[in-house]
Amino acid sequence: MPLFDSPLVSHSLEKISETHARSAEFAKESGCAEEIVKFVGLYQWISQQFPHTHKSQFSGHFFPWVECYEEMRVSCTLCLMGFYKQAMVSLRASLELGILSVYWNLDDMGHETIQAWLRSETDTPWRKEIWERLNSHKNFRLLQEKYDIGQEFRELSGVLDDYVHSKGAKHCNAVGVRTGHKEFEPLGFRTWYTALERVTKLIMILHLTKYPIGVVKYDWHKKFGVDIPMFGGLEPHAVDALMDLIGEDVFTILQSIAEADEDTQRIMQWVQNRPEMTDEDIENQVVKFAKLEIQAGGGFKTGLAPWLRMRESLYDQVKENLSTEQKEHEHRVLDRIMQWARECGYDLAQGEREMFVEAYGKLKKKRKSRKKRT
Repeated sequence: MPLFDSPLVSHSLEKISETHARSAEFAKESGCAEEIVKFVGLYQWISQQFPHTHKSQFSGHFFPWVECYEEMRVSCTLCLMGFYKQAMVSLRASLELGILSVYWNLDDMGHETIQAWLRSETDTPWRKEIWERLNSHKNFRLLQEKYDIGQEFRELSGVLDDYVHSKGAKHCNAVGVRTGHKEFEPLGFRTWYTALERVTKLIMILHLTKYPIGVVKYDWHKKFGVDIPMFGGLEPHAVDALMDLIGEDVFTILQSIAEADEDTQRIMQWVQNRPEMTDEDIENQVVKFAKLEIQAGGGFKTGLAPWLRMRESLYDQVKENLSTEQKEHEHRVLDRIMQWARECGYDLAQGEREMFVEAYGKLKKKRKSRKKRT
């Protein structure tokens, strides 16, 4: 028997796969799976709050958030496999990295202040130091006056710390172990899920306190089309999802912080003073970005056919939710791209022509069939 196949050295991959399947089934049946997908979506949306300027781009100021998200994914994976203690340990790492994400960028100088830590030259700040710095910021003081975010962090950290230090049998590796193997344990899964929800909520609140423009519900597209600057504004449905998780009481506090936040009000005044974009303006934007994508893919020879297939795939995923007007917009964009290709003197070779027919040809057929039905 190979060394690493021994149960004395590692857990059985076969048993882990069985546990993963049972965990996934339980999550789906209990409704937890749908909520976890929502949590992951919120992590993705909050990532759009970070300003990326010519100074901060590629500086590493975004690193703590990336690691926060990755630790959350690792935690989910470990829980599904039955490693409940380790899943909780990763959740603690995710929580602390989420707080560091705010800590390093608190004064919008993260591209400079994070450098020594990013190079592993300085130790991670202690929790007390982190919270003292957060409380020096006006927005966090306003939040703390009405909602004790510090107490929630201390309580949640205490819960997760117990798993790091194996505080008795309740927090040890024996949870979920039967006959020497990791198996699905409903209580272990639910305990982890509750902690995941609390960690996600706390991290969202912290980032929305630093970037309160994220609680402003506004149709940014009417001002910017598809080229929305990275100033922290979120899609209306993301704002709704955040309110559902955080709760109306705390969300109302965050909205009052946004109303008092100078940066948020300055951005909103700038946005509202901009003229609204016309449908033609937005369509021109879409065509412009499509051309850039094709050129980035190597030009017409290597970029056009893959772009057409990608466009068709995306269209098939969303077409049921598109209005007639939106569908016609998609087809106008497609026609303009092909006209552009012809004007540039591009002629499909035989092999490329087959790829073209597969993508562009199928979309044209779909349009003709719809016109016949109407």
